[in-house]
Amino acid sequence: MRKNNIKNWALSATILCAVGCTQQPAEVCIETKLPAPDLRKMSSSLYGFELEDDMKVINASFTPNNTKEGAFTSLLQSHKIDKETICEVIEKSLPIFDLRYIEPGKKCTVIKDGDQVQYIVYEKSKAENVVVDLRDSISVYEHKKELQVRRREVAIKISTSIYASIEKAGHNPELATKISEVMQWSFDFFRIKKGDMFKVIFDEEVIDGKSVGVTDVYALSFTNEGKEYYAFKYEQNGKESFYDENGNSLRKAFLKAPLKFSRISSGFTTSRFHPILHIYRAHNGIDYAAPKGTPIMAIGDGTVLEATYGGGNGNYVKIKHNSTYTSQYLHMSKFGENIKKGGSVKQGDVIGYVGSTGLATGPHLCFRFWKNGTQVNPATNMAEAMETGIASNQKSKFKLHVAEMKESFLKAHIFDYSSMASL
Repeated sequence: MRKNNIKNWALSATILCAVGCTQQPAEVCIETKLPAPDLRKMSSSLYGFELEDDMKVINASFTPNNTKEGAFTSLLQSHKIDKETICEVIEKSLPIFDLRYIEPGKKCTVIKDGDQVQYIVYEKSKAENVVVDLRDSISVYEHKKELQVRRREVAIKISTSIYASIEKAGHNPELATKISEVMQWSFDFFRIKKGDMFKVIFDEEVIDGKSVGVTDVYALSFTNEGKEYYAFKYEQNGKESFYDENGNSLRKAFLKAPLKFSRISSGFTTSRFHPILHIYRAHNGIDYAAPKGTPIMAIGDGTVLEATYGGGNGNYVKIKHNSTYTSQYLHMSKFGENIKKGGSVKQGDVIGYVGSTGLATGPHLCFRFWKNGTQVNPATNMAEAMETGIASNQKSKFKLHVAEMKESFLKAHIFDYSSMASL
């Protein structure tokens, strides 16, 4: 084999191989795209050993169609590794990780010298690998990658999608979820408009220069139609929470909406033309259009009064939050795990998934809200209760903290996507 032939080498293939004697085939997608210089430079931190010039690197991922048991064995068999060697590898891996049970979506790297497999590296987690060394005698060990935590300041002007804007700017899309979690009590993301902008200060986990996760968010500014919303993390009485710039708690008794990302397709009204019944009648709720299977969250802590099928309501869940407030979620495709009558739920728990059961023309969530036994408009009645704000003896210190965070916002480079037609 010629020296440095890995430089222009790329392989894309799909291997179908049997898992055991009676199980369904396991599909293993294999693809290599990284050039040799980058691989060799990163190999020590990625794998725990240095790559030689002639080595081929094959990146494999186990698809969701895999059965857990036997997928790793099938991968080894596809590279002509005999059963005796496979058994020894499995046995030696047991104290570290049972390689017989691979989860779909996990990655595995096969490293060859010619046709001979030298190493197999299984990605146990984003920071840990299980390395199988097949060169002389078989050895299996755990390699921990060097994980760094970096503080970032980011400002992005968006067009239509927070998620797509973050990804377009080259940042970890996980940041979108973190932002929604911070602002879910104070800002309704269904109101996002073209030209809105957010600034955020956060920590991200980085391995070999690549972001592998977003951990803490410390401060957030969101500008919507000229109005600015703030969120600052601050510790008070041993508990961290988020507050606005005036020290008011952002954590309210109820979430702004029961879905993270969607749009309102029909509001609360005393007269609406029903698309199926073809009559005008009151619509005592808010409809959120969303793809089938979108998780539906409980807007607040409470007890499940009902989790059943109810004619035009389809599959629905009704939750009593306290002596004053009750909420209901209609047309679910299915209920969340362990959601049943009499059970307890916490704010943000997944209680079901968007569907179109009952009287529905397509997948959506009809959300209803009661106050003192009367159905009321959720948009105007859910923002009443909130946690205690910053204590008076902490306000001076909190103001200094806010000023420091606002100063940090100024360091952020602005990514502007507001002029783009779509993301």
